[in-house]
Amino acid sequence: DQLYGSADTTSGRALVGVAAIGSGTPSTSGQSLTDVVATSDGNANSNQYAPESFVFMNDSSNASTPSGEPYNVMYIADTGSTAKGIQKWVYTGAATNTGWTYEYNIGDASTSYAAVAGQQDGSGNVVLYGVTLGAGNSLEQFTAPLSALTAPTDEGEVVLATAGADYSFRGVALAPVVPEPASLSLLAMGGAGLLSRRRRR
Repeated sequence: DQLYGSADTTSGRALVGVAAIGSGTPSTSGQSLTDVVATSDGNANSNQYAPESFVFMNDSSNASTPSGEPYNVMYIADTGSTAKGIQKWVYTGAATNTGWTYEYNIGDASTSYAAVAGQQDGSGNVVLYGVTLGAGNSLEQFTAPLSALTAPTDEGEVVLATAGADYSFRGVALAPVVPEPASLSLLAMGGAGLLSRRRRR
């Protein structure tokens, strides 16, 4: 229930990174920005950092969380000239970068990623989906321990699809979960019971 956005410039703001926009999900202009993750900590060479997409996670084994926020891990797809790949950031309460610490890169650190999405698998891992930047790019999948502070030796990288000639993937998102057929049957039975009770009245 909070709107966030990323910026690759310090124009009009102090930091490059991810910020909360207003409070909740505002629908009017002129909202204030609250920096959440500073990927450059005010570095003047802001073109080195270009966070394009991000996903929040919560690692229950990490007792530190930003004030009032339910997450402490962030994966950022970066297309900057220096900072690239899918970066893992963990909230540690550090004195720099608004309390966040860069840990490592998922995948090829020399490859720019235009988008990232992900989910926890219930076994302590995070499954990430990344889109590389450029024509003929690819959609990739990675699996890594959520609590890891160093890059795993095997990230389970799988190329799911490659864009054809003159095509380019521009983003990735997870589809909403659809109830299983058994759940639908229960809902239908509940509805039938309600109709029956109404008829008796």
